[in-house]
Amino acid sequence: MKRNEKLITVLNSLLTDELTAINQYQIQSEIDENQGYGKLLQAIRKQELDETLQAERLIEQFIFQGGAPAVSYLNPMKMGETVLETIKNDKGDDCDKSLSTAYSDNN
Repeated sequence: MKRNEKLITVLNSLLTDELTAINQYQIQSEIDENQGYGKLLQAIRKQELDETLQAERLIEQFIFQGGAPAVSYLNPMKMGETVLETIKNDKGDDCDKSLSTAYSDNN
C-alpha cells in the first residue's frame, strides 16, 4: 500500500490535539482534586480516558498507513486556576474534529 503523506500529516495534527487534551485534562483533574471538586474530578478523568482512547485509534491508523506517529508535540495548553476560568478557556476548542473532516479541510 502506498503511503498517503497528506493523511499522515492530518493524523499527526489530530494526534497532537488528542495528546494536548490528555495532558490538559490530567493537570486540570489534579487541580480539581486539590480544590475538593470530587464530581468534577470524575467527569474530567472520564474525558481524559476518552481522549486516550481516541489517541490510541489514531495511532492504530498510523500503523495501518505505515507512518510513524509524532508523539513529542503538544499544542499550547489553556489552564485555568478556577473552574470558571477553565470553562472559559475551553470554549471554542475543536479537538474532537473527525478524521474525515480534518482530511477534507486540508484540501
